[in-house]
Amino acid sequence: MAHVYIWMPRSTKRGRFGHSAIETSRAYVSFWPKDSEGGPRGKLIYIANRPGYAGDSLHGDIEYLKYRPDHTIHLKYISGKKIRKRWKRIRSGDFNLAFNNCSTVVSMLLSHALQTDKISFWKKFAASPRMRFYNETDLVDTPRRVLEYCRILKSLE
Repeated sequence: MAHVYIWMPRSTKRGRFGHSAIETSRAYVSFWPKDSEGGPRGKLIYIANRPGYAGDSLHGDIEYLKYRPDHTIHLKYISGKKIRKRWKRIRSGDFNLAFNNCSTVVSMLLSHALQTDKISFWKKFAASPRMRFYNETDLVDTPRRVLEYCRILKSLE
């Protein structure tokens, strides 16, 4: 079971951006760029790689963003153990606004931790065109795309 939190883009004094995070009983996944002094949550203007910062709580993200998530999606067939294990390996990676942002990390972890053995063949078959489109497009991952992906995964339950 996983809870995916999605903040749709809004204009703030820090800029216009959204955020995606995922929580299981074993981990909280929230990925940000470090600021120029190495502190957490730098400005999101970095296109080039910046060291990543792993946020540690929903409360911390709400406090930083100044608003609660716009969407919370509860997904049954996600392995918290797989998420925790993979997150431990990637959480210290570089942040890149276009290619390795919070939404990229959440999408990748959801795909990695999906327990396909618990989903009926017919549900997988019905969702396959949408899943294939989502996974094969070369678009930048955004909170809106994570929401779309979560809705596809929710339809498998």
